[in-house]
Amino acid sequence: MITGPKGAKPTTRGWVSPKGELLKSQRISPAQIAEWEAARAPKPAAVHQPEPAVQTLHEAPVEEEKPVSQSTYTFFSRGDVE
Repeated sequence: MITGPKGAKPTTRGWVSPKGELLKSQRISPAQIAEWEAARAPKPAAVHQPEPAVQTLHEAPVEEEKPVSQSTYTFFSRGDVE
């Protein structure tokens, strides 16, 4: 990779200051300039995928019935009813 004066930018004419004045005359190829710019470009930030939100289900409360034993019920046959 090419290096030049601090704060200067490479061009095909050489190294140029931010004001546009030529600081160092040097032949620099467009490929070298592209390499220098790629090295100076900010790296893309890592993309953080948020975790999916937990969905809370809201249901009506359910009261469970207790099992009833057969001794609780009185069974009548047709003959018992008067």
